[in-house]
Amino acid sequence: MYTAAEYTEMIILFGECGRNAREAARVYGERFPKRLRYPDHKTILHVLARSREIGALIPNRLEAGGASRVARALEVEEFILDTFEEWFLAKREYLELQFKEF
Repeated sequence: MYTAAEYTEMIILFGECGRNAREAARVYGERFPKRLRYPDHKTILHVLARSREIGALIPNRLEAGGASRVARALEVEEFILDTFEEWFLAKREYLELQFKEF
């Protein structure tokens, strides 16, 4: 992820390069040769869209690929365990009946 300052530079370069994202990505690399990474045109277009749509330069956690953490619901866990136990007991009874016949 880039910093807010780096995203701002991308937007400025996009304007300076006549709204050409590929050109802005190329110029970014020339203008900041000592930076560890350089955006491609897609990164620049994404930050522009994000700034228009939600007014933020930095991506939120979901957009950055992180899944939202949902607290476990005790009722759901108990339901799953109960269902499995019922299935297991029914299967065991079925198998016991099958083997009694032999």
